[in-house]
Amino acid sequence: MRRLVLILATVLITLTFSSGSALALTTPYYSYSEIYAFGGAGAVGFSDPDHQTAEGAGTTSLTGASGPRSGGTASWIGAAADGYARITADPANGNISAYTAADHEAGVAGWEISWLPGTPYSEPDTWGSASAFGYIRSVWQVVSTDPDLLQSGDPVTINATLAVDGWFDEDLESGVRATLLLNDMEDASWLESQEYLTWGGFEDLGLGSPLYLSTTNADGTNVDYTGSLSSNVSVGDIVVMETLFSIYSVLDNDGILRVTWADFENTLNSSISTTTPGASLVPYGAAPQTAVPEPSTMILLGSGLAGIIGFGKKRLFKKA
Repeated sequence: MRRLVLILATVLITLTFSSGSALALTTPYYSYSEIYAFGGAGAVGFSDPDHQTAEGAGTTSLTGASGPRSGGTASWIGAAADGYARITADPANGNISAYTAADHEAGVAGWEISWLPGTPYSEPDTWGSASAFGYIRSVWQVVSTDPDLLQSGDPVTINATLAVDGWFDEDLESGVRATLLLNDMEDASWLESQEYLTWGGFEDLGLGSPLYLSTTNADGTNVDYTGSLSSNVSVGDIVVMETLFSIYSVLDNDGILRVTWADFENTLNSSISTTTPGASLVPYGAAPQTAVPEPSTMILLGSGLAGIIGFGKKRLFKKA
């Protein structure tokens, strides 16, 4: 009899407090950073583009600039140009900061084939450019802080905010683009094939329409954007918040001494919260992996224990 009671109780408790299938994620945070800087060194030669990437479970940071090289099969004519970029992506705090700049000297730049002197030389459309791209992801679990108010499966409202504030140079071409997405972890099938999203690879998976900002400079105008979205989820759900951000600076090869920049240092912030009483969002992995029992499961547990007790009493009375 004791053995039967223990077996049934163990089965019921296991069913009640099972936390579901484990996710492949080992950390609630992830970031990816990428920079690209391009320029040239006039008569010295073509400039090696500086292309760097970094990714990790925490903050990633990159700084780079184009640098001249000599030799090759082209003879360069005209002005020198440079590109410069830096970016820091901090997923734990929801921040991305970036800066890009480009400059070139007076004079149109071009090249001719070294072993065919006197041939017409080519002129690139742009001369001096830089770009920076950052991606941050944070994974959150919706939990109940008060079982008397909320139990597993009860509805919760979450809110996400994206804020971007920065400056462009007074003229010439620089631009910024930013977006924030909320996804249900169960629908984030892209995680199986790649660690980060790109501008051509994301989609809204159902937790509200993405927040989106895209603008280019206009006479040094300050960029001051704030957007928010809300979505309904449930206690026990796992929510993924993702933010993509990129800026660029590029100069035309027009022969004029020029400098352009985009300054978005420490100005992008994304955040997530809930206003539902008794609910909280905690980084995935920080919450206990034993879910709050659902009411139907508690009824099942109570019925099972009551049946066991009744069965025990029946055996006791027979013995008497």
